[in-house]
Amino acid sequence: MMHAGRKSLINKLGLILMSLAFCAALNASDYVGESRPWEIDAGLERNRLPGLEEKRRESKLRLVDYESYKSGRSYAVTAVWAQSDKGEKWNFTSGVNLSEFKSSHEKNATKGFSITEIEIDRIGASLQFAGVWVKSKRQVPTVFYYGMNDLLFSNRYGEMADRGYRLVDFEAYEANGALLYAGIWVRNDEGTPVRFYRGLDFTKFQSIAQKLKNNGFRIIDMEGYETEEGIRFAAEWVKLTESQDAHFAFNMLAAEFYEKNSEYEEQGFRMVDFEAYEMKNDLRYSGSWVKDDVVREPEEKDRDAFLDAFRDK
Repeated sequence: MMHAGRKSLINKLGLILMSLAFCAALNASDYVGESRPWEIDAGLERNRLPGLEEKRRESKLRLVDYESYKSGRSYAVTAVWAQSDKGEKWNFTSGVNLSEFKSSHEKNATKGFSITEIEIDRIGASLQFAGVWVKSKRQVPTVFYYGMNDLLFSNRYGEMADRGYRLVDFEAYEANGALLYAGIWVRNDEGTPVRFYRGLDFTKFQSIAQKLKNNGFRIIDMEGYETEEGIRFAAEWVKLTESQDAHFAFNMLAAEFYEKNSEYEEQGFRMVDFEAYEMKNDLRYSGSWVKDDVVREPEEKDRDAFLDAFRDK
């Protein structure tokens, strides 16, 4: 049984931490892995992104994954872009405080835009927020919560699963000395099998990632974050469809990351998630790539069954 004092404290945290929910429309193409033209701008100085954003918009590309991280003594950003749908509109805000972020979100939601990407990090002494909002004809319900501690997030995840939603974007960040979480959920009307784990150390994450890969799952979102116990990892997996293939590469230094990305891009894979984090004082990278419209050779038993149908009995 939960102690009354602890229960009261948890209830207060639910108010103080401002866990807010917003329902709107979301273009789910980033999560289903559709093949489409895409680009990545990695390791940029933060002040270079606005100019690149203008060029990418002119090329009909939309920001689908945004990562901000410390690189040496400065801060860098990486942006992953994909071709926009016809008539699709999107907005992007970065480097703002909580109050400014809430204002941007409310304005976008009022205009029918839905948040599809969230990034929260500490730049010096300030906590900064970034977000991407999309307005598209392809609409599925979405819910966004932030400011959750460990218990609140666990309860929220269970509640959302019961309501038929799946997590598509997970963010861990430090605020006022506490580790907090944010997440974006979409309705899982297709019944897509999903798996989500968090708080994993390096070895455990590797083990789970390999097992799920062997069972036909792909990573759509991965997060590396600092805790009192050291670096921890979280990720959301979805089951591959029959026409999909995927790759995930983990814990790479810069040269290896660029090599892997070039290799997979040449094979027709599109990056859907990028993550940067520190491991033993080195900046490490991970990436998730997906390819749709894959034509697979039938397995031997399927081929034999097909041929048997034409053989004389």
